[in-house]
Amino acid sequence: MRHTRLFAFIFALLAAIFLSGSAFADSMVFTGPGGNNSGGVYTYPYNFTVNGQSMQLLCDTFDNEIFNNETWTATEHSIPGSGRLFDPTDVNAVTDYEAAGIIFDGILGINGFAKNPDTNDANWAIWAIFSPTALGDIAGNTNALAIYNAALTAAGNTPPTSDFAGIVVYTPDPGSQSGQPGHKTPQEFLGYTGDPFTPVPEPGGLSLLGILTLFAVTGFAFRKRFAFERA
Repeated sequence: MRHTRLFAFIFALLAAIFLSGSAFADSMVFTGPGGNNSGGVYTYPYNFTVNGQSMQLLCDTFDNEIFNNETWTATEHSIPGSGRLFDPTDVNAVTDYEAAGIIFDGILGINGFAKNPDTNDANWAIWAIFSPTALGDIAGNTNALAIYNAALTAAGNTPPTSDFAGIVVYTPDPGSQSGQPGHKTPQEFLGYTGDPFTPVPEPGGLSLLGILTLFAVTGFAFRKRFAFERA
């Protein structure tokens, strides 16, 4: 009986570790901007490979910069309830990320939101949520300010979690960047992994390791149990 309980415990523990893929860092490679630009800076989309898969992401960090072919690792977070991710001093982080998610919904036309044709102003509105510098830069842009204010108002009214289905926040892991010594932490990005887009896979090596470990321990436990019952 003790061996049966031990086997069940080990199996459950390994399954929990294996299934908790979001706990592992994603490999990010910036392959170049998508071409849109406004005010002298590139806007959505930014082209990436994430864990080896091509994706187009949206930058929400105005005050940092990245470079072509720069690599780093990032931790995935969901909206809502993201808390203070990139900026630990942001006391309104939950509302801010929800507002950014609502604008991103409009850029892509997902989760029941009408598609916003003005990607540039929408991206500026997201930057303004997290950066006082960007907010000052759009002071004369009535459309970007309208998007900014509407999103923050909507986020303050406790939007349903379905508004953020499939949206992922890729928060960079400080110090993980390569290729540009001495510059700041890379930018943070929003991505969409829901239908009709393909979810980002976990690294293949990790999945294989989890499977092999699970089978190895399972086999060991069965052998020990069989030997015990025959003794």
